[in-house]
Amino acid sequence: MTPGIPYACRLDGDDSQMITVACLHTLPSLLHYSDGQVIHDLAKELLQLSWEGQLSQDGSVLPPVYPSTIRYIVIPRPTSGTLMYRLGDG
Repeated sequence: MTPGIPYACRLDGDDSQMITVACLHTLPSLLHYSDGQVIHDLAKELLQLSWEGQLSQDGSVLPPVYPSTIRYIVIPRPTSGTLMYRLGDG
């Protein structure tokens, strides 16, 4: 899929009855929309909170949602077994 270009289908072949099936976005492709910068900034904040954690208002450390001890993401594949992605040496 091309980032920012929706994949749509016509219902019963009728051009007036379109439905979006999927759309892939990247942070740069979101910048073409009026709310793109806000979405970009929130996504970057979510990334930081998920993987790095942050300081709370009282100064204590809030741990990341995903601790750095995670080494692999396991994705089951229905036809060919299990697929593993190595995340790093963390």
